[in-house]
Amino acid sequence: MCSESRQESDHCRGKTDNLSKLFKLHDQIVVREPINIPKTFGKEPRQTVAFEVALAALVATVVLSISISVSIIELISAVAAVALLLVTTVRKMILDNEFVDQDHMMEQTTTWIQYLILFSLIYVAISAAEFFYILVPSTVLLIAGVIMTISILLIMLFYEFVFGDLLFWSAATFHNGSVKYDPNQFNHGFLKIARTQLKLSPQTYNVEHPAVRKIRYQGFSRRVPGSRQVAISVITGATIGILIIGAVAVVLSLAYFTGGNIVTLIIVWLLFGLSGLFIQAWLQFILSRYGNAKFENISGVRHDVLPVVFAAMVVVTYEVTRAGLF
Repeated sequence: MCSESRQESDHCRGKTDNLSKLFKLHDQIVVREPINIPKTFGKEPRQTVAFEVALAALVATVVLSISISVSIIELISAVAAVALLLVTTVRKMILDNEFVDQDHMMEQTTTWIQYLILFSLIYVAISAAEFFYILVPSTVLLIAGVIMTISILLIMLFYEFVFGDLLFWSAATFHNGSVKYDPNQFNHGFLKIARTQLKLSPQTYNVEHPAVRKIRYQGFSRRVPGSRQVAISVITGATIGILIIGAVAVVLSLAYFTGGNIVTLIIVWLLFGLSGLFIQAWLQFILSRYGNAKFENISGVRHDVLPVVFAAMVVVTYEVTRAGLF
């Protein structure tokens, strides 16, 4: 351990600088490799499906034990809960059957779990909103949007406080998303974001971990000015674009058919759209961290657009039904 004396402090700093130079040299002469996330986080296939079964049972139990005032959404929620249990049971059977193409069938059924859980959580939020609607002078969907947004953010913060590997996993994912492709300003921005997340993660104390060393040093042999700003701008722009497309469909249609206040509808949509994206991000983490899924198979443009579509469908169906137009 380095003492506080100037000489030993300079010696420690020199060792750190040499280590950084060594990894930069390694990055120049060795092909960049992604982090093996299952190995890093100790995932076992049979344990992952057991987690999915437990998660599905928890979500389905909650959904089937509550109700809302819109019967058509309530009926869909019951079907979704049963379907969620069925899909997880089939996935357990696939993993136990060596005579089928396990990788392909598991990949095909993973997305079903995502969207069934997403719809179920929206349904739970609306049920809670109808309960609080008696106490809070506001619209049900506005309350539901607030509940979803705050709840998912609190869940993420609580998880990071208790387990401490959400930011570490996110940093590894951003790192892998960069090293898979040829270096450019956007991909280098992913590396910058990964390093920032690593600094905030409680796991950064383990400086000898191979994944930590890769995130800290791999891919930084040359400077790319403004790369982080470019990556953040692209991600932010894509998110705003998705929300605007949804707003055109949701806000305008509801304002026309139900006569709702435009400002209130915009706020409702922003809360639902953003919380849908947050929930999707959480599901991508939880299913690829503990479930039997690869992050690259449950992420991408389609997987980010569909949660917003789901939220839009629920919002429109709820409001139109309540207005007596359906």
